[in-house]
Amino acid sequence: MNLISALILESRNEEAVKVVAEFSKLQRTYLETNNKDQISLQEELNFLGIYLKLQQRRFDINNRFEYKIEIETTEDISNISVPPLILQPIAENAIKHGIIGSTSSEKWIHVDISSDEKNMIINIEDNGDFKKTNFDLGMGQKLVHQRIEIYNKINRKKLSVVSGLHPRFSNTGYRVELKIPIGGKL
Repeated sequence: MNLISALILESRNEEAVKVVAEFSKLQRTYLETNNKDQISLQEELNFLGIYLKLQQRRFDINNRFEYKIEIETTEDISNISVPPLILQPIAENAIKHGIIGSTSSEKWIHVDISSDEKNMIINIEDNGDFKKTNFDLGMGQKLVHQRIEIYNKINRKKLSVVSGLHPRFSNTGYRVELKIPIGGKL
């Protein structure tokens, strides 16, 4: 909402209209998925893409970042089930604790989806200036763990999340890995 207000105050009305449409799409998707036990990984990635696009616009001046969602699997992600809204809090933490305040001239968030024989593996990482010693992920991480716990109980699955991994694509930053058993299909 702050972004929309700022765009209007700066008389960037066409851009404000685009942001309102994107925000509306994000809210509609949230309302459609929030009360479901599970959604497809494709739906979750669509939501994440809309969220990251809005955040990218929000931080366009001082904390500009690029993002990439890369799918490197032959599995049909529209048939893989996940708890709804599981990736957004992880991406939000990447922005809040990695991108904002980073001294890097090229800031980015990389989401990659791959698979092995047993699991779909989702990595979300940033190249920020993360410092483990003075950091608590707080509410976002708690919500992710709660959603996974509930999902696992209801669906008798073994989704898991590991935070604080060393990034694969940079020397700085933070990586979170989510593993979904491939047997977890819709």
